[in-house]
Amino acid sequence: MPNILVNRQTLAVSLLVISLAGPMTAGETAGKTLDPSYQIAVELGPYAQAADAADGAHAISWDGSDPARMNASTEAFAAQELRHYLSKLTKASEEDPQVFPVVAVKRSRSHKAIILANLSEKSHQPDVSRAAQREKLAQRLSARESFALVPDDDNLLIIGSDRVGVLYGVYSLLQMLGVRWYAPGNMGEVIHESASLQLPGQTIIQSPKFLTRGFLAWENRGNHDFYLWMARNRLNLWTIADTDRASEKQLGLQLNGGLHWIFERYLNPATYMQAHPEWYGLVNGKRQGFKADMGTNFCTSNPAAVHQFIQNLVADFSTGDWRDTDLLELWPLDGGTWCECDNCNRLGTPTDRLLTLVMQVRDALEDTRRKGLIHHPVEVVFPIYHETLSLPSNPQWMAADFKNLIGTFFPIGRCYIHYLDDPNCTEYNTDYWATFETWRKHPDKYPGQFEIGEYYSVSTTKSLPVLYTRIMAHDLPLFYANGVRHFHYMHVSTRLQGPKRLNNYLLAQLLWNPDADVEQLFSEYLNDFYGAGAGDARRFYDRLEFATSSIQQWKHYGGEHAGQLQSLVDQINRDADNLFDTEHLKLEEYHPAKNAGVSLGESVRALQECRAIMNRLRAKELPGEVKLRLAEDDRNLRYAENTVNLYYYLAQALMARKQQKLEQAKEFYRLTVPFAQGLREETGIVQTASSHANAKDGLDASLVEKTYEELGKQLGVASK
Repeated sequence: MPNILVNRQTLAVSLLVISLAGPMTAGETAGKTLDPSYQIAVELGPYAQAADAADGAHAISWDGSDPARMNASTEAFAAQELRHYLSKLTKASEEDPQVFPVVAVKRSRSHKAIILANLSEKSHQPDVSRAAQREKLAQRLSARESFALVPDDDNLLIIGSDRVGVLYGVYSLLQMLGVRWYAPGNMGEVIHESASLQLPGQTIIQSPKFLTRGFLAWENRGNHDFYLWMARNRLNLWTIADTDRASEKQLGLQLNGGLHWIFERYLNPATYMQAHPEWYGLVNGKRQGFKADMGTNFCTSNPAAVHQFIQNLVADFSTGDWRDTDLLELWPLDGGTWCECDNCNRLGTPTDRLLTLVMQVRDALEDTRRKGLIHHPVEVVFPIYHETLSLPSNPQWMAADFKNLIGTFFPIGRCYIHYLDDPNCTEYNTDYWATFETWRKHPDKYPGQFEIGEYYSVSTTKSLPVLYTRIMAHDLPLFYANGVRHFHYMHVSTRLQGPKRLNNYLLAQLLWNPDADVEQLFSEYLNDFYGAGAGDARRFYDRLEFATSSIQQWKHYGGEHAGQLQSLVDQINRDADNLFDTEHLKLEEYHPAKNAGVSLGESVRALQECRAIMNRLRAKELPGEVKLRLAEDDRNLRYAENTVNLYYYLAQALMARKQQKLEQAKEFYRLTVPFAQGLREETGIVQTASSHANAKDGLDASLVEKTYEELGKQLGVASK
């Protein structure tokens, strides 16, 4: 695979697949044939019926204080999911209680049963104990969320390292039998028909390669279909801000809280600053507060301020609203200034100051847990981002000081035309990769864990249908090979995903197993989702990925500092003399030796190809569900077409005006009008992500609306 998009005619999309993404492979032995008389046996703990356990999630305390009910709830739900899909696969009626009956393990028979159990609880089924000992599962399932599928005569044992491992074992078995969940909701579900369903004939053990897998969020914006889709694809990261925490916890989601708003939550200047101005940052001789995620970070060298901050935080995590939180994102303010007092300066760099606070908070949380006031582990996560990109420098810190800490590397200004480690991307990526390598290669400075916080939907993208499959196929295995074990991206669209669904589906598979490298997954997705239109759909995805690969250059700053590399929209809005001042992005095709990119004109023409393909696809006689998928794809395509064409003709209008070619400028401006109007009409897709990644409509989302309207007035051309 080339490092840059040099082939303008065909951009091969090389994708990866995991071994569990299809029917039994040649290396897997087929076992007993499944039929509807099989029992599904599950440990129910204090519950009498599986339905009571599965449906009672909202009556459970999910803070870790009631593990018996937590286990039973998740495992009973897994049993219900298994029964539901096995009934579909065998075309049996779920209304018939004799079809895959769900029973308590202690009441199950000794043959023709699928038995669910987890190693953290005592099983009432002797076969489970014998199998666990025989297969040495205590050692082989040491990772959280891991599982084993163990054939045992005509039974199948699904044994998890924990309750989530049981759930994932069920979903993986269903994947093997032909069920796919490409996107949330019924539209994203595909069930492969098979003449016979065979259970595995040999033990299969799976463990996640990345421990944290999912999406960084901080607002109440999810929905149950989305949570289900995440669990079914073994993704596990969402936010404590969502209100349906019981369902999320039942589905194995880890909930995070904090981010740039953590200081306001626990040391709000509105509450404390009048009485304790010394707790807040000193800048130019004056104590400064902050609001929301902006301002000056508090004085982290002030013992009383730190004590109050930690006291409030620990109370929240032990008995407060955030007692179900699994990951504390302890971040400073977003681009905030730092206290200039002598004591803070003695703490060192912003990295050293933040880590000092992080370690104090981590120790307080662990001490509270030892006292029995917090009932589950809480991991503390800090950002390697902007002012904290430099390595820790405190010579007194030892390896033990970094225990249970996760550092998240955020390459916010990276390029998505090139891989992150591509040495030819000197304008954007080489500095980021060098910074990450510096952290990774200095365990004497930082021996803790690493996470990557990607920007597959950075806020300025505004949910455009950008594809990252080629980047993911390279970068995710690269990250894993370099010690990264946690991953997320922010601003995911939870509905109206269109082609972006492929990003998320591929992400889920690669985070579970980044080592697989088979194009089959993409082919299967196309065949499942588009049927007879799969061939055209392949070309559509190819051209769309190529067309949108310059997203960073269009809409977001590049490099580490906001003023280093301006985006096209920034250049448009500041009326720059040269709108295309990076080697990566030009108006028309350009091929430098390094930093080769995709021009705006090339993107326009690739989207024209996408339009021709989409029109052809929608004219075909295809099943109703395929037509629904294409309608959603088409809507996303229109959003992309209107955006890119607006940029293309608006840029030329501005350039012509700069050259005093006013008639030409007017002609170019008139060409923008239908695209701008199309953007005004798009009010749905732009409301599917985080609040500051959303917009009122597509024209607002273009980030050039004001400039566009003003230019129309200057030229005397109506903008509508």
